[in-house]
Amino acid sequence: MSILTHNIRKIKKVFSDGIEVDSSSYEILSGAAKAIKGVPGLCLEMGTRRGGSAKIIINSLIENGDLGRSLLCIDPYGDIVHANEEGKFDRVDYTNRMRSDTMRNLYKFAHGKPVDLYLITLEDTEYFKRFADGYPIYNKEKQLINKYALVFFDGPHDIESVMKEIEFFQPRSPKGSLWVFDDINKYPHDEAIEPKLFELGWKLVAKKSPKASYTKI
Repeated sequence: MSILTHNIRKIKKVFSDGIEVDSSSYEILSGAAKAIKGVPGLCLEMGTRRGGSAKIIINSLIENGDLGRSLLCIDPYGDIVHANEEGKFDRVDYTNRMRSDTMRNLYKFAHGKPVDLYLITLEDTEYFKRFADGYPIYNKEKQLINKYALVFFDGPHDIESVMKEIEFFQPRSPKGSLWVFDDINKYPHDEAIEPKLFELGWKLVAKKSPKASYTKI
């Protein structure tokens, strides 16, 4: 058993509805979701796994009376190789069976709630190619939304990938947006990513390993 797999199994928590979290410091994510009320744009999670963080985002929006938001959950699944941490590429059993289980459990949880959920089976780079002009939301009429009020960065955990994600979302994130980064201990976040965020006009809101949140000022 690898150290990475052992750590994931040791900290994961499975809820009665089958939805699972595998990290900690989720109060940072919840706080960010509650801080975007009044900020225009979509909520997007990069890296969904078994849906635990998506559930936290949905519950936080509802608790704060921030209703009618659209949450996009981006994850390719398929047990493909990706960056688990800086310099390490591996498969971590994010299979298509996991995708099917997550879709069933997460859509069941979200059903009837005042947040619109979209599970999108794509890599981050594929999403960027296909939705550079915005993501279409259909509600009475078509809206092509190209702003993001909340982004949760929990996909590839290497500097190159995170920098590409920052490059995409920076011009699409209005003032007051919140960005949350997970697993900041798996790549040089403080040394390479945080200075870039400050340079681009972001301010640290909260940091408690393995998460950190920032707001656009």
